[in-house]
Amino acid sequence: MLSEAKINERYEPGTGSQASFAYDAIRTDILCGHHMPHKKLKVHELAHSLSISPGAVREALFRLVSEQLVEIRDQRGFAVTPVSITDLQELTDLRCEIESIACRRSVERGGLEWESGLVAAQYKLRVTSEHYAETGEVSVEFLGAHATFHQALAAAAGNSRLLAMRAQLYEQHQRFRAYYAHLAGRRHLAAEHDKLAELALARKPDALVEAMVDHLSQSTRRIVQAIQQS
Repeated sequence: MLSEAKINERYEPGTGSQASFAYDAIRTDILCGHHMPHKKLKVHELAHSLSISPGAVREALFRLVSEQLVEIRDQRGFAVTPVSITDLQELTDLRCEIESIACRRSVERGGLEWESGLVAAQYKLRVTSEHYAETGEVSVEFLGAHATFHQALAAAAGNSRLLAMRAQLYEQHQRFRAYYAHLAGRRHLAAEHDKLAELALARKPDALVEAMVDHLSQSTRRIVQAIQQS
């Protein structure tokens, strides 16, 4: 995850490939809601703003196409993938299933290292959630802390393919969450996340799964309402 300073800086030779820099910057802007659904992503404009070559931007955009964050429109250019209520509901349904499996396995298998990682992630998320609750802004700091917390809950699941699928679904859902934040504004999340951590640390897998499903479903209901009213 890029830091805010990293996003605002320009590429400098020797700091890594231009395509990787472009990929990280554009992807983060999409997940933060700075590039909204349907927005055209003009190669030369992005190259100029990032101070890199158009070829590097194209390479990054094709990579984002493979992740379904960007789409190609009739060979005429690139745009941020549109949001769909049906897609969101199907995504949420699958994510609830995968998160439930991962969290249950993590609670059953996690040791002291897992507990320590979860407590640290919970604290960082609580701090960044305060700013989000006040402003409704999906900052890079909140985005990173939120992703780290949900990853920490499932970290001890013990199956790399399961965790990879969970991470992919999380990022797809984040795109909708960023869109919702711009439409509907603030939401107080600290209490919900604290409850998830409390149930996980208390080794209550059934209650954790129930709370997780409710947490994700509530997010989806709010996003659907915001999209319908936009």
